[in-house]
Amino acid sequence: MRCVLFYFSGTGNTWWCATTFCRLLTEKGCPSQAVSIEQVTATTTARLVATADLVALAWPVYGSDLPQPMKDFMANDLPPNQNSQRRALLFCSQLAFSGDGAMVAAPELAAKGWEVDWALHVNMPNNLCIPGSPFPFSNDPKHILPYLKRAKKRLTWLASMVIIGKPWRQGAGWFSRGLGLLQRLPYQKAFGKRRDYLAIDNARCTACGRCWRLCPANNIRPVASSYQLDNKCTFCMRCYNYCPVQAVLFEGKSHQVRRGAPYHGPEKTFQPESLRPETTDIK
Repeated sequence: MRCVLFYFSGTGNTWWCATTFCRLLTEKGCPSQAVSIEQVTATTTARLVATADLVALAWPVYGSDLPQPMKDFMANDLPPNQNSQRRALLFCSQLAFSGDGAMVAAPELAAKGWEVDWALHVNMPNNLCIPGSPFPFSNDPKHILPYLKRAKKRLTWLASMVIIGKPWRQGAGWFSRGLGLLQRLPYQKAFGKRRDYLAIDNARCTACGRCWRLCPANNIRPVASSYQLDNKCTFCMRCYNYCPVQAVLFEGKSHQVRRGAPYHGPEKTFQPESLRPETTDIK
């Protein structure tokens, strides 16, 4: 058996889960590859799918919903499943709960011939560091490590279920769907109306270009000696979290320095540039 896992990660949590899960599967005798959806075309995706017995998808939940890049990938790049023996696995990273955060994608996948045998939710550290958010965040390894230990335990269990061929789908019941809808419906309403929560503080911006380079939605463009954000934000939070001078504003407000630096991923070695196409360059 061989697995290919396509993932979208905003600030590194889902990247960590995806790479960890693939390593665990490989150690158990199932060669696995984790691929950022930002680095593949529809042609490359089809080629990778054709070599796999198990196709996995992973994403961070946004209001119990999928990030827009993952929705676009599933609709435009993921091919229909033409092999009845090939199965799908889904998992999402979340702060606390999402109801049906993984299985929410099952109906769209079923329409393309994909049968989901496994679905899991994995709690990870908070990456939402915007002004007004009540949730604590930290880059302290002592705060992050307990999350990673628990996450690895759940991913190890999921890998074991895959190896023995025992299906298990978290969030598949009506109660979980109801919990998901409580968050998803207001989120989708807000997302449909506004995607311009972020802006650039031109007085603070040094025009280093990192925000432009990291953006998965082509929402940032150079303007004079700074950058401008359009109305296509997907809320991945990379530009906000990784700006070296914290020049990205949320609803006109700058980052609250007294709360510490924004979340920089689950490991100090993580660099968000690793999620982007290698051809991306600052201009």
